[in-house]
Amino acid sequence: MDELKEILQSQYKILPQDLKERVISEEWRDTVANISSKSGLDLDSADSVETEVLLVLIGLEPLGSFRGNLSKTLLLPKEKTDSLANQIEQQIFSSARNSLEKIQKEIEIEKVEEKSDITPQEEEKIREKMRLEIEHPQKTPPAFEKTFSVPQSANIIEDKLGKVVKLPHENSDKKTEVGPKPTSQYENADPYREPIE
Repeated sequence: MDELKEILQSQYKILPQDLKERVISEEWRDTVANISSKSGLDLDSADSVETEVLLVLIGLEPLGSFRGNLSKTLLLPKEKTDSLANQIEQQIFSSARNSLEKIQKEIEIEKVEEKSDITPQEEEKIREKMRLEIEHPQKTPPAFEKTFSVPQSANIIEDKLGKVVKLPHENSDKKTEVGPKPTSQYENADPYREPIE
C-alpha cells in the first residue's frame, strides 16, 4: 500500500497545474457518480469507473486505453460501456485532453529512455495489481505490543507433563465452628411451599 501511495504521489508531482487542480477537485468525482447512477451501475462498478478515470487523470493509464480498461473492468455489454465512456470523455476528459496527451508523451519518452526489461505482460500485471490496491485497500492490523515466546523445547508434551506438579493446599487446621441452628416454626417445612397460617 505504501508503494502505491509513493507511485501516486510521484506521478502527481509531475502533473501540470491544471491536471493537479482537476485531480484534487471533487467535481470530476461527482460527474462520474452522476454518469454511473444514470447508467444504472452498482456501487462497486461506480468505484471501478472512478478508479479508471483517476488512473487516466493522474497519467498512469493512457487516454487511448480508457475504453478497453473500462470494458475489462466492468464486464458490461459493449453498447453500455461505449455510452459510458463517451459521456465520461465528453464531460471530464474533453477539457483536459491536451494536458493528458502531453503527459502521456512525456511518460512514453521516459519509458523509451529507461528501456526497462519489463515485458508488456509484466507491466499489465503491475497495472492490474495497482488497480486492485486502489479499489480494495487493505487495512493493516495494529502492531501488538506483547510478543509471545515459543518454548525452546521441541516436545511441549514432555516439557509440561514430565515435571511433578504441586498444588498449594489450604491449611485445614482451622475449623470453623458452626453454631446452633436457629429454630423456627417452619423447621421441617418445605422452603419452597407457601406457608399456611
